[in-house]
Amino acid sequence: MTGSWDVVVIGGGPAGMMAAHAAGTRGLSVLLVERNEGPGKKMLITGNGRCNITNGSEKKHHLSVALCEGRFLRPSIHSFGPGEVLSFLGSKGLRTVREKGDRVFPLSDRSSDVLNTLVKAMDEVGVEVRRGRVTGISAEDGVVKGVVLESSEVVPAEGVIIATGGSSYPSTGSTGDGYGLASSLGHTISELRPALVPLSIDGIKKADMEGISLQGVGVKLKDGGGKMIFDDRGDLIFTNSGLSGPAPLLASCYIESGVDVEIYIDLYPDLDQRGLDRMVQELSRSSPKRMLEVEMRSLVPRRLSEFILSELDVDGAVRMSQLSKADRGSVVRSLKGLKFNVDGLGPMEGAMVTRGGVSLGEVDPDTMGSKIVRNLHFAGEVLDIQSISGGYNLQLAWSTGHLAGDSILH
Repeated sequence: MTGSWDVVVIGGGPAGMMAAHAAGTRGLSVLLVERNEGPGKKMLITGNGRCNITNGSEKKHHLSVALCEGRFLRPSIHSFGPGEVLSFLGSKGLRTVREKGDRVFPLSDRSSDVLNTLVKAMDEVGVEVRRGRVTGISAEDGVVKGVVLESSEVVPAEGVIIATGGSSYPSTGSTGDGYGLASSLGHTISELRPALVPLSIDGIKKADMEGISLQGVGVKLKDGGGKMIFDDRGDLIFTNSGLSGPAPLLASCYIESGVDVEIYIDLYPDLDQRGLDRMVQELSRSSPKRMLEVEMRSLVPRRLSEFILSELDVDGAVRMSQLSKADRGSVVRSLKGLKFNVDGLGPMEGAMVTRGGVSLGEVDPDTMGSKIVRNLHFAGEVLDIQSISGGYNLQLAWSTGHLAGDSILH
């Protein structure tokens, strides 16, 4: 690579591509450096290969569900929110469809169509994409001067945008390079940990429940002091080591390092405890001779019912007519709050996003520019920004990327 550039964008994910396009639209010469064979490798696997482009809900909703400081995101979301993203992609010929929960996908169901649209858009404004790995950023007197490649070559540039992503799914190239680059220039990196990741459950490996799927159950998290830290409803699935599915993945975002956490699963969230107790009593009256273990299978999946009775140490062979009030109460309480101890989160390799990143206090939310080094900007998951699943995290990438590219060198 030879020559000087107005802007070098490090990272070819959604944030990097959007930043490169926004800068190129302003007539700046832009070089995007991507360590993979081509840009968008991680984006291709999002939404199970369909690419959940964004969530079509209102901008204020995006700000309210963010798992970081919403005030920091306000300028980027308001300037380039879901509507602006869809208008931009639509102007480039990409047709989209809105599905359950306001999730927006390409009409073709192919994430490659989203990637091809972005690559074409960058090409139209003269962005050059080259393969390489940036190992350093050169700066003099607090001003960016260029980037250093793995080959030790220095590429001069007036401005640099770090959009390298987080540390999740490292096989796609998200190996956390941006954190080291930012840190070397004086930026603080807050603790990195996985988010939107399965939960590891103490002792669950001993139980034969792998593959059990539950829909629309209540899921609560409480810390060691009994304080509620998460309360929602959704689907989940038991794995060989814990819990996965939409509800546990979302719950993982609220678990802090070193905090003892218990998870409670409400198998009948539409009934209060008294209502569920009356339902079990009615089963006793209508089927007095049936054994408890048989009736339990009508309430929950068989393997789960066996686990509950085992944990409660209740005799499943007891006839419903002979079920004591105390044992009935234990069963009802367990159905309304099946408790497990969370002993950790799944590995970063399996996380959808990374919590932590470049400290937001060191970045100008109106430009995504560094407060420490002039003409250094950030975009996407390398920042300490995260949101829930459902298209919200990709929207953060689009929004911060566009703002960074639109603001750099002004």
